[in-house]
Amino acid sequence: MRMRFLATFWTCANMLIERFDNYSCQMQRSISDTLERFFGEIQSIKETQKLIIERLSEIEKKVNDSHHSASSQKSLLYSSMVKIKNDSQKIEEKSRMIAWIGIDEQANEEATRRFDHEILKEAIYTSGDDELKSEFDRGQITSRRYPVGKPRKPGARGRIIKITLPNQALRDSLLAHMRSGRQSLTQKYVHSFARRDYTEEELHLDRALRKEAGQLNAQAGKLLYIVRDFDIIKLKAPRDLPHRSVTPVNSHSSDFDRTSKTSNLSQRVTDSTRPL
Repeated sequence: MRMRFLATFWTCANMLIERFDNYSCQMQRSISDTLERFFGEIQSIKETQKLIIERLSEIEKKVNDSHHSASSQKSLLYSSMVKIKNDSQKIEEKSRMIAWIGIDEQANEEATRRFDHEILKEAIYTSGDDELKSEFDRGQITSRRYPVGKPRKPGARGRIIKITLPNQALRDSLLAHMRSGRQSLTQKYVHSFARRDYTEEELHLDRALRKEAGQLNAQAGKLLYIVRDFDIIKLKAPRDLPHRSVTPVNSHSSDFDRTSKTSNLSQRVTDSTRPL
């Protein structure tokens, strides 16, 4: 009796062991197949990245070797260097920021800080956007002058005001309102304008385009061309070039007078390329 029981027990045990062994083999094959597909996908990604890097190197070489105008380089630089090569974290940060340019500074740093707070508050509260108002009241929308810690005297060109918002949607809403017109506190800054905060590559392109537009304005003797969103725009109605005085060091020097006029014109045509 006992022998039959042991025989039956070992038969069942052998069947269980065999089934477990078969199951283990199936699991091993399944895991091996999955890992093989996974590593295959990784290899595919690596090959794609390699192709992108090689393509970027080719584009950089073409840009460096190119002697075309800044306008003809716009599409190549913007689509390749900014969208692909630039650091994603910096792009995300700048997607939430506005650069406000052309607002003069006050008598001291503290007065400038208070003034900047008030003009930002006015821009937000006149927008009619309740979410913007709520985020501003909660301290989630802030501003600072850039570069930090380098104040400029009243009458000199003020540093850029950089505005940081919680997300891109709010940035776009406020920027659209700021571009629609100036408010009471900033009405006198007729050459001020707001734009999104540019990346380093975009700044290089913007400066090249403004230089090109400035040369066109100098030839025309009028504010006829401005730069807006990486395009040189021709105004329908030309305007006078913005005036910025230069303090003479020797009023009796004709050489200084000629240099002063040339320097002043150069500054004016550069400023004039900025969008209003």
